[in-house]
Amino acid sequence: MRASGAVPLLLVIATILSACGGRDEVTVEEHLVLTLRHDHRALIPAGAQAQLELEVTGSIQPAPGSVRMWWYAAGDTGWAAIPARPGPEDRWSAPVPPGPRGQRAAYLWEATTPSGQQLLLPADLSESRRPYRTVRAGEYPGLLHLLTLAAFAAAGLALLGAALLGLRTLQSAGEPLPTEQGRLARWTASGALLLGTGALLGMIAAMFLWGVPYRGFPLGGYLPHTKVLLLLLLWGGMTWASWGSLRRSPGSRDLFPPRVQASMVLGAALLSVLIVLLPAGGPEMALPALPITG
Repeated sequence: MRASGAVPLLLVIATILSACGGRDEVTVEEHLVLTLRHDHRALIPAGAQAQLELEVTGSIQPAPGSVRMWWYAAGDTGWAAIPARPGPEDRWSAPVPPGPRGQRAAYLWEATTPSGQQLLLPADLSESRRPYRTVRAGEYPGLLHLLTLAAFAAAGLALLGAALLGLRTLQSAGEPLPTEQGRLARWTASGALLLGTGALLGMIAAMFLWGVPYRGFPLGGYLPHTKVLLLLLLWGGMTWASWGSLRRSPGSRDLFPPRVQASMVLGAALLSVLIVLLPAGGPEMALPALPITG
């Protein structure tokens, strides 16, 4: 009985000794989240000091002085590290160096945990995951923007009307009448004129935004400007081909027969849709080697 009673006592003593000789550890996983607080594709006002914001949340705080933004603008010699300053509501902000209109830049965020783990935003930087891009832009009157959109919308409706008239002409059994031929020419010319008006207003807006009226091919790689130029050439050619019907003078003729002209207008409308649907991305800005490995 004594020996059997000593066994539980020995087990208790052994348990106490093992607890004193070891150490219990509770590991709390580091949790640090970086979140953009601005649209990374937004335009930045030209010629003014701007701030980009980052939200840093989680169960821990970043290492002191580790939150910063890496910035590169076209024409710079390399990446520049801009320290971020803490603000209210877990916000951190970094000033953007001032630059002229049209200046393109790239940037990324970096933070480090107290244990030395590096966090990047955007995450997983690679050839397919590039740094954020932005561009400097000036301000222009809101009325000019509305007028430009209205001109392009009206041009689209007029050219759609020309396409429908061309289709109706091709579906008719007999030869188109001079009145029908003149109506097709007027719709075509109206669409081309409205398109030119929208392009002119767009050039004025581009002067406010970028400091230059035109940034497309062959003077640049801005595809929306190039697409407008292609549409102007296309419908300007259609208007020139139907100039005889627009003159309305005796003996004046179009460059092509009525049914051929209608086919060309319908084809120009379909080609215009393809031009508008072309991707609007511009050429990639060449970047120096990234300052961090991630």
